[in-house]
Amino acid sequence: ARRLPGHGRAPWGGMKHMRLAHNPANGRIYFLGGDYSGPGGYQSGRNEVYSYSVLDDEWREEHPYCGPAGTVQPSHPDEVGWVYDTKRSLFWVLPGYMGGPQGNCAASTLVRGEIMTFDPAARQWSRTRRKDLSPSTAGSKTFAQYDPITDSLIRFAYAQVETYDIQADSWSVRKNAFNARLGYEYTAFDPKGRRIYAISPLESRLYAYNIDKKTLAPVSDTPPVGARPGFTRPVWDPVNSVLLWFQFVSSEATGKFHVYHPATNTWERDLPIHQPEGLGVRGSNVVFDPLQNVLLLLGGTGEPNPHLFLYRYGAGART
Repeated sequence: ARRLPGHGRAPWGGMKHMRLAHNPANGRIYFLGGDYSGPGGYQSGRNEVYSYSVLDDEWREEHPYCGPAGTVQPSHPDEVGWVYDTKRSLFWVLPGYMGGPQGNCAASTLVRGEIMTFDPAARQWSRTRRKDLSPSTAGSKTFAQYDPITDSLIRFAYAQVETYDIQADSWSVRKNAFNARLGYEYTAFDPKGRRIYAISPLESRLYAYNIDKKTLAPVSDTPPVGARPGFTRPVWDPVNSVLLWFQFVSSEATGKFHVYHPATNTWERDLPIHQPEGLGVRGSNVVFDPLQNVLLLLGGTGEPNPHLFLYRYGAGART
């Protein structure tokens, strides 16, 4: 466990709904939106952008709460798609749920309902003038993945998969053959296997979207979830080629942990969670850092969680 630095220097308080994405160019993890305390108190849909280096245990504010005059930024992103584009070396944000007040930055322009980009080198937002698909239902489209092979952004929505072709500036939609409602769930992208995974909490089933065949289908039952939508948080571990799932259990000090092996279609269930300092391992925001080969977990919806937890599954076959 590592201690978070506190208010105004990193996300803090009852942190939830933040979007975390790894930047392979500089090895840092970038945090967008969500709910947490900052200067001015607790708020749904924070405007800042923070980054964190697992290697150096160092936090940095990449963009302030309100940008300078003449600049643009998303208006209070709470639950949105947030992905790194390896082709253009920038981040994309797809509007999901945008919370908070709309007009409390006097100088910068707050943008709602549009696809935007963030340049981590220049630390600057740009307005693309590209429209989202069906903005009226954006609240049920809260995660996304970037596929470099098709140069597209892919997200799950209510009973469908939506793909945005960046070059063509166009959307395509495929209805699900199964009655899966995955728009609120974390998605995990296996780039080599060409699959995007998500867990249906009401069914306790793992689904996989085959990017090349454009099909979504269940691949396995999961350990019982027993939670309402929005409470499954699997991440892909590309070093060990497994799906890591820290199962957040709100009524317990420590969650549960499971590992899925696609090669054998098997689960390691309820693995022991041993924390050397004796802390209860909990958190509601998760991401994987492939350069440091660790899962990063932090946050929570109850009392403030002052710790950031790191977990390594195995040495893997690093490439």
